[in-house]
Order: sequence, then structure tokens, then C-alpha cells
Amino acid sequence: MSMSGRRRAMHRLASALLAVGLVLGLLVATGCNRHPDALWHIVSEQCTPNQQAHGNPAPCVQVDLANGYAVLKDRVGALQYLLIPTARLAGMESRGLLAANSPRYLANAWAARHWMSHRYGQPIPDRAIALAINSVHGRTQNQLHIHISCIKPSVRHALDTASASIDDRWAPLSNPLNGHRYSARRIGPHTLQNSHVFRMLADIEEANTPVGDYGLGLATLPNGDFVLLATRYRLFSNHFAGAEEIQDHACPQLQPAPSRVGARDRPGHTALINRPAG
Repeated sequence: MSMSGRRRAMHRLASALLAVGLVLGLLVATGCNRHPDALWHIVSEQCTPNQQAHGNPAPCVQVDLANGYAVLKDRVGALQYLLIPTARLAGMESRGLLAANSPRYLANAWAARHWMSHRYGQPIPDRAIALAINSVHGRTQNQLHIHISCIKPSVRHALDTASASIDDRWAPLSNPLNGHRYSARRIGPHTLQNSHVFRMLADIEEANTPVGDYGLGLATLPNGDFVLLATRYRLFSNHFAGAEEIQDHACPQLQPAPSRVGARDRPGHTALINRPAG
């Protein structure tokens, strides 16, 4: 091998080791190696049995047995909630999401945004809210969960600015969100409620990309439509497709600040783990 060839090989090796180090660093920083099934245990061993036996979903705030989901107050953020299926579904890569009878989890999560207003003590405008699902690489839990929280103000501004160019076909946003590339697709309220939104990821023209490599977000557009946001895992760009980055759990756009507002949930309606973001 020539000297230049050896240098190229060493550069590739150094890049690979750096990538592995970044992944390990993320695992240590988030603690995801400690409680990867914590959400599943809470929903399957506490919330669902309590709802079935006593009509009390604690420690969740809601368990909808008919539609197959629970809503849990997250310990990260004053107003953040999680929608979690009561069926075992690991995440975006789960084939069960594509089944004809699969619950409309995104639509149910959007409907569950009222828990944010309930806790805040006054209505929160839809423009201030976003949903997010992290990719298999950007999550810390091995149970599908949808983050229901405030949208990051910079993302809100970017979507408002790009709104006129977003239509019903996937297309890359001209400007990155949080420094990362996203594709956007407009959908109407009827589509959110009645269509298999997860199947729409198959229409993104990025060859040989597993569905689990995507993070997915949802927010409103100025005319009342919704925008789906998809971002792809890119290891060498240090991007783990954690779509939760479009949210700001501190809700800085709300006045008064949520941290100054007393919780309105019944006692015990809080996850009993120190769950890291993901």
C-alpha cells in the first residue's frame, strides 16, 4: 500500500473510532443503558393494570384501552407528556405501526395535547405545540413514545417562513432545523385523523434507509394544516435523528413561565424514573 493509501486508511479508521466514541458518549450521557424498558414497565405493569382493575390510570394521567395508548407526564419539562402504546412496539421500526388496524397514534397524541393546558392552567395555542418521535439511534427507550411538548421558537419561525413552499409531497426544507436537514410534507386534519401517517415515510426518496433511521415530528402551519417533519440518522454528521430537538421543554414562549405554574395533575401522575430525553 502506498503512503497516501495508508494515510487514507488511517483517516477512515480515525473517523470510525470517533463515531463509535460519539455513540458511546451519548449512551453514557443519557443513561439509556440503565432503563431501556422503563416506560414499558410503567405502562404495562402499573398504568394499564390500574386502569383495568380500579379505573385509575396512575401513574399515567390517561389510559385509553379502546384505542391502545396511555399518556404519562414526563419528568423532563414542566408541561411535557408522552403518549405510549399499550401494545409492545419498540419504535419507528416496528412493523406493527403499518398494520391496517394500527391505532392512529399521532392523531391520538395531538388530541392528548390538552393535558399540557390542563397542567398549565390555561389554554395553550396549537402553534406553541409540537409532537416528536426519536429514531432508533436517538432514543433511550425501547418502547414507542411520542413527545408532546412546546415547539422550539426558532423552529416555529422557520416553519412559518417556509409554509408557502410546503406541499403534500415530501421535499427537503431549504433551511436546516437546529443545524440538521429535514424533509417536510403538508397534511390536513382529516389525513392526520384517518390515514396511516407512518406509511408516508416510505414516500421519502432516500434509497435503502430503514424506517427506524428516521426521527418524525409534527406541528401546525399558519393556515391550520399540519406539517410532518422527517430527519434521517447520519452517523458521520453526529446526527442521531432525535426529532425531539424541534421541541423546547421549557416552553419559553408561554407567559407566565410554566415553571412558575403549579402542577394540576392528581398526586402520583408522574413517571417514577429519572427518564432522560429520548
